[in-house]
Amino acid sequence: MKNSVLLAMGTVFGAPAHIMRIWAADSSGINTVPLAGSTVKPQNRVFMNSHKSSLKYLSGTNLKFLSERFMSKFNQLLRDKSTINHDSFVEIEDLYAFLQNEMFYTVMEALCGPHMLRLNPSLAEDFWAFDAAAPELFQGLPRWMNPSGYAKRDKMLANIKNWHAFAKDHVDLSAAAGEGPDEDEYFGTKWLRNRAIDHSKVEGFDPDACAADDLGLLFAANGNAIPAAFWVLYYILRTPSLTNRVRAEIKTCQIAESGEYTLTDLTSNPLLSSVYAETLRLRNASLVTRTPIEKSFPMDPWAIRQGELIGMSNWVTCRNEELWSTGPPGTRYPLDEFYAERFLVDPNVPGSGPAKRDYTNEKAVEVGEEAKFGAEARFSLEGVTGGWIPYGGGATVCPGRHFAKMEILGSVATLLKKYDIELIGDGKVEPDMKYMMLGMLPPKTKIAAKIRLRSE
Repeated sequence: MKNSVLLAMGTVFGAPAHIMRIWAADSSGINTVPLAGSTVKPQNRVFMNSHKSSLKYLSGTNLKFLSERFMSKFNQLLRDKSTINHDSFVEIEDLYAFLQNEMFYTVMEALCGPHMLRLNPSLAEDFWAFDAAAPELFQGLPRWMNPSGYAKRDKMLANIKNWHAFAKDHVDLSAAAGEGPDEDEYFGTKWLRNRAIDHSKVEGFDPDACAADDLGLLFAANGNAIPAAFWVLYYILRTPSLTNRVRAEIKTCQIAESGEYTLTDLTSNPLLSSVYAETLRLRNASLVTRTPIEKSFPMDPWAIRQGELIGMSNWVTCRNEELWSTGPPGTRYPLDEFYAERFLVDPNVPGSGPAKRDYTNEKAVEVGEEAKFGAEARFSLEGVTGGWIPYGGGATVCPGRHFAKMEILGSVATLLKKYDIELIGDGKVEPDMKYMMLGMLPPKTKIAAKIRLRSE
């Protein structure tokens, strides 16, 4: 993991050379107990401190606070959209751009509070310009060969430093408590304030380092979850029968009195979880990396030398015909196509489930019929956990995966509950492959839609 983080920090997020040496010098690992032979000072254990902080604030009661904060702000943002009403459909030139705008503002408010956006009025435009430049920045070309990409990154780094300076003018990090209220007036949340406290203790960390590290965080929070939410919504809307089924499932997750969701019910719903997992199977192209810490790591028939980078592509593993099922016997759902029920196991649907299996003794679905999944269907990753790796795996699995799932399903559920949305035209859109290895692939072209308020 360390080598891939260094690569991204240096090429994509703009950490200068003198800062890269601080990260490179951290040989202590991510566990509380440092790796054998490491002499890194506790405050300079940047990988462990970052990982520990993310695990703490993206789980348990801290996750609940952040998730509810996100949903509250997303609902408020949609309530303020007076141009969309019950009377008639309003055409949207690009459904993805609509989601980019609404979700970005929500994520930034939820994580960083209002001052980040107030101090940097063009923040949304600046971020998505940087996001579009990320694939070229990842190539590591010098500034003179990619001046536009560097300029877009410079603008985002300047925005973050502007916010950091303002927050630090109002918060004495040397005296700030590690705990305290979940919300922070200037850093937005306790998590972001405590990241700033950790940064302030690292020897040699300066404003450039803090900005580059937080740019990486904001890229992860927006650049993956928002494209994922688009694809989930797109696949649901593309099939009216699926739209109706999903709306019915969403209704079961609502609290009768308030109409709000029980987020744990929403993110554990079998059909919604299957749609979510199938979307990430199809449209996530992240590269999971590992670096051996032993002198020679056996990986039959090879031996990987210490310090070398190993990469595993989620795009490839999720299309492995030796691993994945193409549907119950008698059906055919190719691995390059979306199948909403691929991750459902139903005792009444023989051969259901994501993993390939021997169907010799299974009863086939009648020709021309679809497998009927009922109330006993459950979500399952059984047999494919080593192939479905959009968030990586093992000790370094993405600590933000639970917040991401809530962010994705919570926003899609809210949109489907609040609006009638219809795709315009043939509804076909392909992923932008230039983002290969960077995570979720956004759509390559615009996709128009029409939208109106639903009548409850």
